[in-house]
Amino acid sequence: MPDTCGLTTFTTQLFQAHELPLRTCPGEAAGYQVPEDRTRLGPGSAMAPRSKLTSPDVPHRPLMNEGREVQISFETVWSADSPLSADLLRLADALAATRHPPPAARRPSQGPSLFVPSLRPGAGAARGRTVGVNRSGADHSERDTGRRRCGREPIMTGTPAEGTAEILFIGNATLLIRYGELTLLTDPNFLHRGQFAHLGYGLVSRRRTEPALDVTELPHEELDAVVLSHLHGDHFDRVARRGLDRGLPFVTTPHAGRLLKGLYGFRHATGLRTWQSRTVRHGDSSVRITSLPGRHGPGPARMLLPPVMGSLLEFGDRSRETRLVVYLSGDTLVYDGLREIPRRYPDIHLAVLHLGGTTLPGGLLVTMDAGQGADLLDLVRPRRALPVHYDDYTVFTSPLDDFLAEARRRGHGARLLRCAPGERVTVGAHAAH
Repeated sequence: MPDTCGLTTFTTQLFQAHELPLRTCPGEAAGYQVPEDRTRLGPGSAMAPRSKLTSPDVPHRPLMNEGREVQISFETVWSADSPLSADLLRLADALAATRHPPPAARRPSQGPSLFVPSLRPGAGAARGRTVGVNRSGADHSERDTGRRRCGREPIMTGTPAEGTAEILFIGNATLLIRYGELTLLTDPNFLHRGQFAHLGYGLVSRRRTEPALDVTELPHEELDAVVLSHLHGDHFDRVARRGLDRGLPFVTTPHAGRLLKGLYGFRHATGLRTWQSRTVRHGDSSVRITSLPGRHGPGPARMLLPPVMGSLLEFGDRSRETRLVVYLSGDTLVYDGLREIPRRYPDIHLAVLHLGGTTLPGGLLVTMDAGQGADLLDLVRPRRALPVHYDDYTVFTSPLDDFLAEARRRGHGARLLRCAPGERVTVGAHAAH
């Protein structure tokens, strides 16, 4: 194939990296039909995406690595300022839809699926988007990951006891929260293991885990709102964007609200400035969502990252009293601005802490590590604390066990709740289990 295709360069580099001999034939193929013809003649083989095979009768075999089918994808990046941006977004959605057809339309794997990362940031690429357009035919919802919800088990177990909330931990910072008749979703991240979250400025991070639910398994008709701490690829991704209803209310930062509305078409996105609130009601149940301080990076570096907010969820019912108070930290570092939170809200029943010690190139720490997570417990002193956002992506460098050990060392052991992805915890003002 000609070098302009990209597969030639990739194949050459792949063989060189493994110190394997590669014999090349003179000339160039103008299309995939030529390597197919050569395989029929028998002088050699060619690497090509399964989608390019003209017929299932073409001699082919999957490309395997340690017994698992190798996946190769390719991506494209463009500037958000491009006059074609809207058309490219529509094209990306159309291509993505072909990657996830309805279950009845999916076919078994017929050959090699290749994974070729070809992200090439250029001018303005930091504001662009990426989309993979060729993946294995494997159905993520059917993978045996050991962490997924049992198919016969209900997503939520019914209306929680009065004054309590049931929380299903889906993974990363994604929670499904049920209080009375209300259902909230936080930071929807439904990328699958091996897919890349885009962090801006050409930075990507590979997901190491599976979400406990696929976006298609959410109780969509029961969702009342999404609470989104900020617009980063590991908190709101292309899978969530395609799978969530455009009429679903979002409560988020002004920055994210503008993009959700103007670029992605979520028409009921609301951006809150720090200390502003919005109330969501369903029947007799209500939640007041208040934007709290947050800072995603140290010093001037935070200007390179999207604005982030913490959130205070004050749940109530027909008594009109606040029955349960939940603090979502968001992707913040500990800084002086957080001291106002316990002054205004001295009795927080549950704090959900975004940890992981996310570290960007150059050693830039942009989320709490073990020490900062314990610092936040020292500051806020909630009745209970639930750690999240700690092992899902390759940029996370601070293990959960380090935080648990440090928190216990400082006397916070009784506050800690453990809830693995796919598990539930029920929290109230006086108990959690």
